[in-house]
Amino acid sequence: MAALSAIGIGLTESYPLLLMLFAVNGIGFTFFSGAEETWAIDNLRHHNREDLVEDFYAKNQAIRYLGMFLGPLAAGATVGAWGIQPLWFVWGCGYFTAAAALTALPEHYTPRPQPHPTPYVRRSNKPARPCGSCARTATSGWRSLLPRSSLCCSWTADFGNPS
Repeated sequence: MAALSAIGIGLTESYPLLLMLFAVNGIGFTFFSGAEETWAIDNLRHHNREDLVEDFYAKNQAIRYLGMFLGPLAAGATVGAWGIQPLWFVWGCGYFTAAAALTALPEHYTPRPQPHPTPYVRRSNKPARPCGSCARTATSGWRSLLPRSSLCCSWTADFGNPS
């Protein structure tokens, strides 16, 4: 989705279509952001190499910063030679390449076991006791709108950890 919209941005000059393509690109990037890190971390955990997680984040940041330094230089040279349209095609092709790599390689995500289903609101016979934030309610700000032992304390009593 993001790859197609990035390529579409390079092909059009219509403002309403550009607006729609940028919105689609933003939605696509929202789904893509974090996916590459998650995939790498899940693979490291699958191969019992959790000792490399910190190294991965450090090297990932180093590569990003190198790209942030070299990217504008390459983009400036590209814009100077051919205009801005090729940058959108490079960006779209980069999305396609990353999506193909993440799709072709195996995924080692294992969902966490789900606890026994319980209702969201737990009824308790225990009286609601004031929580720390209610007992220390300030006299100014939005907390002063709540009485000391009503909504906040009732909420913590009803939505507490099931035991």
